[in-house]
Amino acid sequence: MTAEEIRQSIVFRGIFEYTQQKFYPAKTVRGREPWKVPEHDPHQADKYWADVLAPGWRGPYPRDWCGALALWNYRQEGLTSFHWIVGLGFAEPLHLPKVAIPEPGDLVIYEHNWHHAIVEKVVPPVLDPREEGNKGEASVWTIDGNQPAIDRYGPSDARQARKLSAAFAYYSIAGLIEAKLRALEVRP
Repeated sequence: MTAEEIRQSIVFRGIFEYTQQKFYPAKTVRGREPWKVPEHDPHQADKYWADVLAPGWRGPYPRDWCGALALWNYRQEGLTSFHWIVGLGFAEPLHLPKVAIPEPGDLVIYEHNWHHAIVEKVVPPVLDPREEGNKGEASVWTIDGNQPAIDRYGPSDARQARKLSAAFAYYSIAGLIEAKLRALEVRP
């Protein structure tokens, strides 16, 4: 097993989990068309929260689950056994280093609502001399939980493409991957 295979596994699992989300037709909200604001099954994220919150958690699960999906994915891959800390999340407590350019499988956090996502891929800038003001910025495609209808494929897919600079921070999982690979080498 290689670091690249682990990263691919994280991305594929994230995409699979996203495709399993159930969205229901929504009402028109603030002038938006109904398909743009679908409602999801409020219990679909229970499996993520049940896994990532510390044993003995009391009370309802948090409403937003984008970070739970990311941490659940890393736990499923065997990269960590860390539990979500309500109010803190997991990136900083796990001491994941911030990076300028993420790799597939890395964590991204956006300042708006502290939204978490898994990096699917980084797309290099495309310079088009016909486009005025084109700065040729790279984009990042992400896999987002509880974030439907804002996408590059159509109204039912939340695998998003955003400018590289749109993130609050990118966190590398390279150290977690290296630790897993070292542990695999030690096993008989």
